[in-house]
Amino acid sequence: MKFLKTFKIFESDDSETMARFQLFGADATMAFDFNGEYFTDKQEILDLIKKYNYYYNKESAWSGGPPPRGFVEDFNVFYSKKRTASQKTFYPTVDLMIETPDYGILILGFSAINKKYKLINWSSLKPAGSTIAKYDENVISAITKYVKDEINKLNIDETIDLLQLNVKNKIDWEWQ
Repeated sequence: MKFLKTFKIFESDDSETMARFQLFGADATMAFDFNGEYFTDKQEILDLIKKYNYYYNKESAWSGGPPPRGFVEDFNVFYSKKRTASQKTFYPTVDLMIETPDYGILILGFSAINKKYKLINWSSLKPAGSTIAKYDENVISAITKYVKDEINKLNIDETIDLLQLNVKNKIDWEWQ
């Protein structure tokens, strides 16, 4: 029984160590994410944030509500390939797309308004049983727990600093 307890402690320590290895010092890309479309060009990201800011203030939108109608219309006309965004579309985020060494791309979404953490998503994690090697669920849980316990208190700039990310297309912006 004592052996089993000791094994469990080391098992969780290994998962946490591996989780940190996946996150810290990784390469990352910034993206403006709206309606399932990602924009990674620095100027496009800045333009989309500026446009969202403009319509957000012009239409007196609120952060918990739908995206401003004017932004949705401009997005569909000038940026979107799908042209399917609506006011029912989840509000935009500025994402850090973290390239983990073994688990695919982890997406952390932050508010375009105040840069605070909003969401976590695994974009290229393959389900168990696929032809891709099976992922260690304990490591995935440890990464998710770390993000929910630590990153959710931070903004995008603090997250980049904490994780020591190498962001290829880092932009800075201020909400007006």
